[in-house]
Amino acid sequence: MMCAALPIDSWRRAALGLGILCAATGLASGGEPANGNGPQSAKLSILVIDGLTLPSRQVERSFSVPGILTSRPVEVGQFVAEGQLIAELDTELEKVSVRTSRLRAESPHEIRAAEVDEMLKNEDLERKRELSLRDSVSNWELRQAELALELARARHGVVRSQQRIFEEELARDEALLTQRQAKAPFAGWIWRTYREEGEAVDARQPVVMLVALDPLWVEVNVPAEHAGGIRPGQEAGVTVLGQVRSAVVGSVEPVVDAGSATFRVRIVVPNQDHAIVAGVSATATIALTGVSPAASGTQAKLMYSAPADGKP
Repeated sequence: MMCAALPIDSWRRAALGLGILCAATGLASGGEPANGNGPQSAKLSILVIDGLTLPSRQVERSFSVPGILTSRPVEVGQFVAEGQLIAELDTELEKVSVRTSRLRAESPHEIRAAEVDEMLKNEDLERKRELSLRDSVSNWELRQAELALELARARHGVVRSQQRIFEEELARDEALLTQRQAKAPFAGWIWRTYREEGEAVDARQPVVMLVALDPLWVEVNVPAEHAGGIRPGQEAGVTVLGQVRSAVVGSVEPVVDAGSATFRVRIVVPNQDHAIVAGVSATATIALTGVSPAASGTQAKLMYSAPADGKP
């Protein structure tokens, strides 16, 4: 008998059913039904339960600064690669600043000029030291050459410090430009578009919604009596739109909902061909080994939320 469906978060457009529990106990002992006489560890049940397919990732892209939307080269239903530009504000001034800063940061001429000047001052000092051995230059001339070399080295250091400042300015201008460009944080599909080109956009106002469908999630609400019988990492099967896919349990909620007496299980389904869409019903098959913690007398690794009146 199929149990009544239970509602989940409002943005999901369907409900998760509680499903049915198929009597398949005793499979490990040749298919004979369990009679309660054998060890509890030999019992095996198959849980067949209805759920809903969901995107594994979902994000609304926005800008941290206001501006005019000058480019939105994507449409609903379009696949985009990670890092692909999906929206851009007016960026002419920022792009000019980046080009100017890059010219300064990448120019080698100032540093090269300082290096050559230091080299010349060093050679001049060496020459005067040799002449001083023959008393051909005065001590003052020798001292002047030493100070000139020290000054050239200091100027060389100043130029290199200035170059690092130029590099930091370039990084700053590139960051300002990035604030006005929205790129896809992962490979996925455009689900919603909220603004058109030419419209004014406020800071943090959504422009595009992006979803990832590989892998796909199937979320099911499992009755609390099966708490402890499902573990993350175990294999599962999913039937959706007539297709049967191998899957794996991704997560098991550690809290039972007191109102519905269920806990949520998320199943991860590979979907490299993107043949399965999100938002449709799916049937999951999960093997339950052992018996429920209440029946076996073992302590469930699960926290139960108390009712609103605070009574157990």
